[in-house]
Amino acid sequence: MLSQREIDVLIEKFDAIKSKEFKKIFRDVVAAEKQEKVIEDFIRHYYEEIIRTRPCLPEPKPEDLVEFFKQFADEDSN
Repeated sequence: MLSQREIDVLIEKFDAIKSKEFKKIFRDVVAAEKQEKVIEDFIRHYYEEIIRTRPCLPEPKPEDLVEFFKQFADEDSN
């Protein structure tokens, strides 16, 4: 799912597509047996490009997980 800001970026990217490229994709869609696959292949990289700009969350270290679960164990013992 995309945020509103990401959707705005996606729309800008779609607006920047040249009409020549749209004509080609429409021809490819009409000629294709699996039209949804052609469309998906065409737009997938736009979505992936936006998703790659999202901040990456660091993977927790094992000791962080141990501490996290200790909190619950401490609450249960009360």
